Amino acid sequence: MQNSPSLEKQIHTLIGDDLNHRAGANLKELIKQDKELREHYKKLIELIKVFEIKCDEILRLNQPAQSGQNDDILQQGVAQAPLHRDTAIKDNHENNVVKQTEFLSESHDPQSTPKSGIQPDHVVVESKTDETSSSVPASSNCINFEYTNNSQKASNGPHPEKWERVQLEEYSNLNKGEGAKLSSASLVPGMVPPAQQLSKNQMKHLAAPQAKIEIPNARAREHFSSSVGISLDNGKQAKIIDVLFPRDIGLSYDSEQHLVIGIPTESGDFQIYVQWSCDLDEKYEDKALLIVNPDPRSLWKVLEPPSDAKYRKEHLKSAGLQSKDLRIAASSRRGRSHEHAGSFRDDDFYINFCNQTEWAIMLVADGAGSAVNSREGSRIAVLTAGEYLYEQLNGQKGITLKEHVTAWEIIDKQVVINAMLHHFKQAATLAVNSIQNEAIRAEEPVKSYSTTLLATISLKVGSELFAAAFWLGDGAIAAYSPSGKVRILGNPDSGEYAGQTRFLDQRIIDDASFTGRISVGKWNDVAQLILMTDGVSDPYFETDNGLRSDEKWTRLVNELSPILVDVNIAPEKLGEWLNFFSAGNHDDRTIAVLW
Repeated sequence: MQNSPSLEKQIHTLIGDDLNHRAGANLKELIKQDKELREHYKKLIELIKVFEIKCDEILRLNQPAQSGQNDDILQQGVAQAPLHRDTAIKDNHENNVVKQTEFLSESHDPQSTPKSGIQPDHVVVESKTDETSSSVPASSNCINFEYTNNSQKASNGPHPEKWERVQLEEYSNLNKGEGAKLSSASLVPGMVPPAQQLSKNQMKHLAAPQAKIEIPNARAREHFSSSVGISLDNGKQAKIIDVLFPRDIGLSYDSEQHLVIGIPTESGDFQIYVQWSCDLDEKYEDKALLIVNPDPRSLWKVLEPPSDAKYRKEHLKSAGLQSKDLRIAASSRRGRSHEHAGSFRDDDFYINFCNQTEWAIMLVADGAGSAVNSREGSRIAVLTAGEYLYEQLNGQKGITLKEHVTAWEIIDKQVVINAMLHHFKQAATLAVNSIQNEAIRAEEPVKSYSTTLLATISLKVGSELFAAAFWLGDGAIAAYSPSGKVRILGNPDSGEYAGQTRFLDQRIIDDASFTGRISVGKWNDVAQLILMTDGVSDPYFETDNGLRSDEKWTRLVNELSPILVDVNIAPEKLGEWLNFFSAGNHDDRTIAVLW
């Protein structure tokens, strides 16, 4: 009988180490590294189970015997014991029923030598009793069994006095899948492993971490910069290595900043691939969904109104004027809501300079969106009122009024205020009458021409600016100072709900509060006089309180100032600026600026 001390030493250490309990883990690792050694141990475990059956039979006899006699008994048992599962169970005693793990059906040749070059030299088996222990040395054709009591030592070398059974069945199930479980029937005497817990631990060790990946939605044609959120089910910290995209959509992963950055060139749902690692583990890759929302601008249609629609109006209107001391630029643009619906622009404006007297006149109007003919109502209102004011101020009345503004004493102020009350009321009355006349001519309801009306009359006197304003409806009129101070020339008519306001009609003129709609002032620090409809005021000021914010007006003026540098192209530039995008604000936009 040839023995290999090296293997005997490994077996003794791996199976019999009662002090540090490293046997299970080390033996498992050793077997996992060598496939042929694993197959050899599966057969060896089968033999050990058969030997334990014989050992229990001898112990029950409770007859002391010499080791040589026991060897003969076991040699005889080995010669007769088949290696297959079914036969082994037949020979088993009812108290030692073993539900063995499935093995390969090929026969075991005791004389065969594993390719790894390692042969089993010595196997130690423990019985259930505390009084006996067994040592089974291996030979080329049989395995000898040696019996001794507590006062007797094994002849093949010293062993610890107490033995702990190694869970050998665990290693016989290595290639049965991660979820393989050991049933209670597969336990032999002395083995009490928590089979379900063992299987769970195996699965936890072998399974890859599950990652939850999150990335915010992007928007097409807008700059995007965001980190990729990742969390693992095992609680460990994951590191993003790279993010791969199905094709070039304008985004990429910056590994230094750990950000997905870029400007998406298209919208849609994109399946991206996120590569990540955890501690020193291998690299993993998971799929994630990136949603790129469409650019809101791309969702708006630009449709033309019906060709047979009456009261046709151009979609964009711009105009500019300049005198010796003042310049005016105005523009009105069809809103996206009207473009999408294929309807006309409802806003309008009027600007003029009185060459003889240097009075400047500006009016803007916003036709009611719910009124089918409001686009004509706004045109009639600004044109009728504007022409009346021009006629009154361009002649002798304008010259006389200019003298009072220049003097600006107490009596002069009263004269100017009374004149402005008269002129604005007359202008509003004429506008109402003109609208009523058109409604009669077209046989349409007067309310279908509903419109707002905002107007200013201004005059430059030396370094000072005089202005009088009439305000009916929503929108805004303001005198802005270079210091950032703003003077609001009136109060907007805001209803209980968003979009509600007052419109020009005879009741407004007859109302005793009509005079409260007129403001008069003269300042030496005003640089710009601005009128606008709610298509501009709503996105910039949002509320009535916001309309009185110096900061908000400063922001607006800072945007307008570069546009007004060249007076010759200022009106066209102003029309382009009116095309700004503001979510939820898509009404017609009209603005007039004097500077």
